[in-house]
Amino acid sequence: MTEWLLGTLLVLILLIKLLDYLDLLDVVDLLSSTVRLVSALFFGIASLIVWASRRLLGKSGGKTEAR
Repeated sequence: MTEWLLGTLLVLILLIKLLDYLDLLDVVDLLSSTVRLVSALFFGIASLIVWASRRLLGKSGGKTEAR
């Protein structure tokens, strides 16, 4: 099931190595921006989950509303 993920990761690593070899890319900047993007996505997804669970459970301000 994860074969496509491993293949994609391998292609990305080879592409980064090629661009670095040709001095077209600064790998440190790419890695730091990728880490920031992934962490922002995780934070956004976590915030969405918290918001949706609060909305579905009817909690606002620490109080439970009777439905």
